[in-house]
Amino acid sequence: MSTKLIDLFPTAILKTNIIDSGRYDAEELAELGKALASEGAPFNPDLLIGEGDMKTCFVEDWRHGTYILNDDTTILEIINQGLSQMSRQEGLEYVAMSDSWYTVMNKGSRIHRHRHDSNIFSGTLFINMPEGSTGISFVNPTYVYKTLNRNNTQTKYSSPSHMVEAKTGDMIIYPSWLEHFVPVQTCDNRITISFNADYKRLK
Repeated sequence: MSTKLIDLFPTAILKTNIIDSGRYDAEELAELGKALASEGAPFNPDLLIGEGDMKTCFVEDWRHGTYILNDDTTILEIINQGLSQMSRQEGLEYVAMSDSWYTVMNKGSRIHRHRHDSNIFSGTLFINMPEGSTGISFVNPTYVYKTLNRNNTQTKYSSPSHMVEAKTGDMIIYPSWLEHFVPVQTCDNRITISFNADYKRLK
């Protein structure tokens, strides 16, 4: 008798590194990080989705977009190519980046569990990842339905979440409906640029 394990309904997450691929210079990325961490960068002091010592220009209002990447055509091209790849993978119509924002996280800060409503894909570009900083933890979307399960060990089927680690230059793109969070940081100056994507609207 042959036995076959079938994985149903997989969730695709794209991960690439823009430095390793030769598409962006490490020194340019470092300069971008310095600019975002500087006192002159725009920021929103009323962030509710996170806590602790952090700085971001994200605005928690779906009617108000932020566009921190508008002037960097190289990164915009890299992001939109990744979004095209994800669209093909999912069999979806073409999507394009709709907004973007930066976040600087320092020791003791964290971002609460959330999802990006009213978007198709979301993503994070890791500008500066010091030793001890973490990537993104994604919440298992099936976990909430397994109310009677008694787990002896955690497997990829039973784990409540999964951490996708990241280093400087990494870019992670994921479905916007997939809940995620950033655990408490143990270092300073974790710098990221996050973005959302929606169906491209013809003018």
